[in-house]
Amino acid sequence: MRLGLSSAAAADADIVALLAACARRGLGVLELCDEDDHGVSDGSTARAASVVANDFGVEIAAYRVTRATDAAAIANIAAGLDAPALLAHGSLSERIQTAGTLVHAGARAVVEVRGPAASWVEALEGSGVDVAWQIDESVADMAGDVQHAMRAIPERLRYVRLLGGGPEAAMAEGRGIGPLMGRLALERYGGPLILAPSSRRYRVAWEAWLGRRGGWGCGSRADREVVQLAPATVER
Repeated sequence: MRLGLSSAAAADADIVALLAACARRGLGVLELCDEDDHGVSDGSTARAASVVANDFGVEIAAYRVTRATDAAAIANIAAGLDAPALLAHGSLSERIQTAGTLVHAGARAVVEVRGPAASWVEALEGSGVDVAWQIDESVADMAGDVQHAMRAIPERLRYVRLLGGGPEAAMAEGRGIGPLMGRLALERYGGPLILAPSSRRYRVAWEAWLGRRGGWGCGSRADREVVQLAPATVER
C-alpha cells in the first residue's frame, strides 16, 4: 500500500510544488485532478511532469477526470504520465463505458465509485473494470465496508481515496488514516491510498499541513524544507 496526496489539497499549486509537498510529507504517490492548476493538460506536459516526478522519487498515481473530456485526450495524458485515468465524471454506467473505450485504446483506467460499498458493488459485478473507491463521511462502517468491497470485487479494487484525511483527520473520529490503513492491510490491499480534502474550506489547514513556514519557499528539489504552493508555471 502506498500513501499519497491529491492535487486537490493545493489546487493552485504547480507540479513541482506538489511533488515537493509529497517529498516533505513522505508521500510516495500523487494524484493529479483535471480541474487543478498543476499545469498538466496534454501529452507533452504530462510527459514533462512524469520526468519531474521521477526526479523527486514520487509516482503519479492517476489522472482524475471530473468533467466531460474526449477519450483520446484522456488516453494521451494518462500515457504521458504512465498512470491510469481515474474516471469520476458522468453516471456510473457512463464511467464504465469510458473505461472500456480507454482500455481498448491501450490506456489504463479505473472507475470511481463513492460511498458505502452496498451502494455500488452490485452494479460493478461482472463489469470487469478496475475500481477506485472514494471514502467519505457516508461510510459509517469503515471496517465492514472495506471487507465487503475487497471480497465482492477481488483483485479489482485498485485505488482508494480518503476524503477528509491529512489535517482533517482529528475532526473525524473513526475515519483517520490509521484505522483505514489497518483494515486495508488486513484485506491485503496493495494499491494507492490517496488523501484528499473534503471541502475547499479546509484549504488553509491543508497548506499548513503540507509545509507552510510563514511563507512559501522555492519548492525546488534542493530546498524541500519549505514548500511553495504557487500558481502553475508549466506551459499549457
